[in-house]
Amino acid sequence: MGKLTREQFENMLISGNVVETFNTLTKAELTQMIGADVAAMVGFDQKNSHHCYNLFMHSLKAVESISPQGLTAEQFKTLRVAAFFHDIAKPQVASFNPKTKQQVFYGHAEKSVEVATPILSDLGYSEAEINKLGFLIGHHDDFISYRTNLEPFQFNHLFIRKISELTIAEKMIENAYDFEAMGYSEEQIKGILFSLTQNKQPFFKTKTGRYEFNVNMQEVKAKMASGKFNRPFTPTLLDYKMLLEICKADSLSQSEVAMQDGKVVGTKQEKMERNHLIESLLPKAYEIFMNFCPNKEIK
Repeated sequence: MGKLTREQFENMLISGNVVETFNTLTKAELTQMIGADVAAMVGFDQKNSHHCYNLFMHSLKAVESISPQGLTAEQFKTLRVAAFFHDIAKPQVASFNPKTKQQVFYGHAEKSVEVATPILSDLGYSEAEINKLGFLIGHHDDFISYRTNLEPFQFNHLFIRKISELTIAEKMIENAYDFEAMGYSEEQIKGILFSLTQNKQPFFKTKTGRYEFNVNMQEVKAKMASGKFNRPFTPTLLDYKMLLEICKADSLSQSEVAMQDGKVVGTKQEKMERNHLIESLLPKAYEIFMNFCPNKEIK
C-alpha cells in the first residue's frame, strides 16, 4: 500500500478494531503510508509505571477508547485523529529521571503538535482543522497536576492545583493569551493567573522559598486588552469538552496502578475521577474565563 489519503486514514481510525487494523502493518509499511514518526512509535518502551503498553499500542488503545456516543460524525473523527497523534513526539523528548528511576517525556504534548502538523497537512487537513487538532494534541496534559484533594505539602504549590472552577479558568486564560511574549516568567504567569481569577495577592512556594509576587496587574490587563498577545486559536467550551474526551482516552489506556519505589503514585480510577470532575466544572469555569475575553462568544 502506498501513501494514505485522508479518507483512508480516517476510515482506519473509525474501524471496529483499530489495534488489529494497524498492528498488521510493519514499520516499513507505516513509514511508507504515513511517515517515519508514526513508525517510530511501534514497540517504543515507555519505561514508566503509568504505562502498561508500548507507545504505539497505548496510542491505538486511546483511539479505541473514543466512543462515538454523543458526538457528531465529524467530532468523532477529529477526536480519533487527535488521540492517534497525541504522544507521537515521545521518542524525541524521552529522558531518564534519576529521582523516580523512570523515563519521562517533558514537553511531549507541545512537541507532538510540531511533529503531527506536517503529517496532517500532507493528509489534506486545512489550517483551521490543524489548529483545532493541535489544541487537542498539545493540551491533553493540561490538567495532569490538578488534584481532587491536596496533601498538606501541596498547599500553595507553584504547579499543583486543587480542582475548582477558578483553577480550571486559570488554565483557560493561560491558553488564550501568550503571557511569555508579554515578558513574564513562569512563576510570574502563575501569579498573574491566580490574581486574575482569585482577585487577591497570590502566595506560592518555590524551590528557593516563598515567591514574592510583584507584577503590575493593571499593566497585565492592558496587554491582554490590546489584542496583541492573543493566541492564534482560542478554544470554545465545546473544544474543552472535546479535550476532556482525549484526557479520558489517554487515562483509559494507562496502567490500572502506577508504582514508584514500592508506593502507589497513581491509579486509572483516580485519573478518571479527576477527568469527570473537571468535565463537570467546565461550563462554570468557561463563564469565568469569558470575563477576560469580552469579545468572544460563548459556544
